[in-house]
Amino acid sequence: MYELGMLQKNEDIKLLILFAARSLAQPVEKDALIETISPGETVNYFDLMSVFDELLETGHIDTDWKHNNVTMFLQCHH
Repeated sequence: MYELGMLQKNEDIKLLILFAARSLAQPVEKDALIETISPGETVNYFDLMSVFDELLETGHIDTDWKHNNVTMFLQCHH
């Protein structure tokens, strides 16, 4: 169930993720970006993960796998 003020539309969630990724001066770990967006307060966690995967598939964010595919760094296209 969504609480008042939570983002519900995929387009709004995508904009939030892209804005957060672009606002950071360097690539960031996925978990750190998720903590920044604070799921549960702003965005439903499952909606966030679904939209996140869409952005990876469409190439709006890039990944650089390190440490035996454990850590993923994200970079938003400028």
